[in-house]
Amino acid sequence: MTRNVGSLLRTNGCTYVVVEDESDRWEDSCGKCAMRGKACMALSAVLGECDGTLRSDKKPVHFEHYGVNF
Repeated sequence: MTRNVGSLLRTNGCTYVVVEDESDRWEDSCGKCAMRGKACMALSAVLGECDGTLRSDKKPVHFEHYGVNF
């Protein structure tokens, strides 16, 4: 599954936005991802793919928290 860049998703009570990676450096991709360290590969069925080689639009992305959730 490919989520569009800029799209929002809500899971586990939090909202995330899909952000295109700024570069191929870890600090600009996985290093900024809100899912880092949360077994992100296991979450791909819910989140969608982040690796550009696996996405239909070929854009590498990461997920960032969106807004404030109460």
